[in-house]
Amino acid sequence: MKRPPTMPDVPAFILAIVRGLALYLLIPLAFVFWIVAFLWLFRYSKSLPQFITWVDYNFCVSLIRGPLRPLIPEPRAEWLPLRRIKEMTDRTKLVDLL
Repeated sequence: MKRPPTMPDVPAFILAIVRGLALYLLIPLAFVFWIVAFLWLFRYSKSLPQFITWVDYNFCVSLIRGPLRPLIPEPRAEWLPLRRIKEMTDRTKLVDLL
């Protein structure tokens, strides 16, 4: 039975550290953008936590496909367009900031 590919330990650790630090900026910026663009975003998502999770997910994908790409043999992460935001579950929690 073939094991699915996983991210190596060092890039996963770097991703966790950078994501943890970036959440201090991403969450307030996503909140402000959500308030400013609420009427435009309303047709895609009514939920602020869902929007913040979408921003966090795409930020992680940009790290995996950008600066961490040389360290990851087969990056499988794909960006999620805004029109598919309803597929997101709320995975970004306040405990992620700790």
